[in-house]
Amino acid sequence: MKSLFNSKALISPFLIGAASFCYFNSSAAAWEVAQSEASFCPNANSQELYVAETRDYALFICSAENNRQLPKYYIGAPKDGSRQLTITLSNYDRENEIFVANNGEYTYTLDFSRRRLMVRFPNGRVRTDRLVNAWGPEDLGSQSAREN
Repeated sequence: MKSLFNSKALISPFLIGAASFCYFNSSAAAWEVAQSEASFCPNANSQELYVAETRDYALFICSAENNRQLPKYYIGAPKDGSRQLTITLSNYDRENEIFVANNGEYTYTLDFSRRRLMVRFPNGRVRTDRLVNAWGPEDLGSQSAREN
């Protein structure tokens, strides 16, 4: 997947894991942090496969622990620093780069092909946010490339 966007965006502080904070500035992009030692994934054996951001959120699709090529987790990290959301994917279409996660009556659909995040609320209302930046596996590199 080629970068969907070429610009580097300013991202406010947001929560990583339980207690760490990460700050982006105008010279850094979400994928650069994904390539660093900081990780948004739920454990050390998982890695970021896809990274995106909307105006209000940094979004990550992380791999399974035992297969770093298999998408397993959706992570939504609000840029205002509030608690990040980690959900196991309920469905995905890797060819079209669409990832779906259900959290109770909420459904999160991260659609890289249409450059959008859709959130379906319990009352049926759907909120759609445009992805302002997005990167896939080719942009992020493999784990072995990150370690070199």
